Amino acid sequence: VLLTFSRVACYGLSFLRTLLLARALTQADFGLAAAFTLTIAFFEFSSRMAFGKQLIQSPAGDTNEFQNSAHAFQFAVGTVSSLIILLASPAIAATVGSPGSVLAFASLALLSFFRGFENLDAMRRQRHLQYGPSVVIELVPQLFVTLLAFPAIKWFPDYRLVLIIDIG
Repeated sequence: VLLTFSRVACYGLSFLRTLLLARALTQADFGLAAAFTLTIAFFEFSSRMAFGKQLIQSPAGDTNEFQNSAHAFQFAVGTVSSLIILLASPAIAATVGSPGSVLAFASLALLSFFRGFENLDAMRRQRHLQYGPSVVIELVPQLFVTLLAFPAIKWFPDYRLVLIIDIG
């Protein structure tokens, strides 16, 4: 129940941020925001590898060696993913018709790189039905970024707002 509540709350906060962006951005900037989201979804290999799920499901998931291996692979995949985004950013910006946004697309590489450093211990604790750490790790940043969106709208009334919300 706790994980379900957390997941629903995160989706609700994400929906609220999308509504804020839709109201605050011009159509062109919102289109760039959609392109940022698609870029992240396409190149974000590390979140699709599900190293945390492997820690939960593997019989060896409680061992330090397995967790260290999962962290190492997650770091490697996050680094490679961020390099791909960085190298592809000029082509992506040209494809969406905004060659001036190369730096914005390149900054999305930070997301993949930072996710490579994510600690998986909270996932391992789910093996023992300890869901609190996972809920805190998932919900608190979502709440923080949503609260950050309100003042950020005033400071960055263009596509940079999306970068601040996504990377923030």
